[in-house]
Amino acid sequence: MKPYQHLDRSVAGKTVLITGAASGMGRATAHLFAREGANVMATDLNGDGAEVVAEEIRTHGHDAVRARALDVADHNAIMGAVADTVEAFGALDILSNNAGFARLSHPSEDQYEDIWHDSLNVMLTAHQRLIRAALPHLLKTETGDASSISHRPKASVRHLAMGPMSPPSMA
Repeated sequence: MKPYQHLDRSVAGKTVLITGAASGMGRATAHLFAREGANVMATDLNGDGAEVVAEEIRTHGHDAVRARALDVADHNAIMGAVADTVEAFGALDILSNNAGFARLSHPSEDQYEDIWHDSLNVMLTAHQRLIRAALPHLLKTETGDASSISHRPKASVRHLAMGPMSPPSMA
């Protein structure tokens, strides 16, 4: 095995669009990219929360940050966010898919089908839509990159199996 070598993978001056930036991993990702000198477009369904994160970043002396609301389940909104990013910064080099949610329902509950559909739309379909929308811009750069971050719900499959419809002995 070759010894570790330091590789220059600076993101300084690169532009990143981050989904789910109002909290959790998305917020941390926005702060990290800004600290490393990237131009940051912070997006979230909670547009006010994304703006709070952008203001936090500005407070730390990084002005190349913008924020906007983005519902990743809305194809047109995705196209608009990509266009806004390119308009604001002149390019899109990196896409960081962080948007997600953890709405849980026991399979026997009435809202299960709606939650299943919403989960697939946000946690799967939105990722490929974002990548497809960003791809023409990512291909124009030497370092175009996209990453999708997986979210683990706050409850496990075991928790769902032991929901209200399970026998008391299993709890």
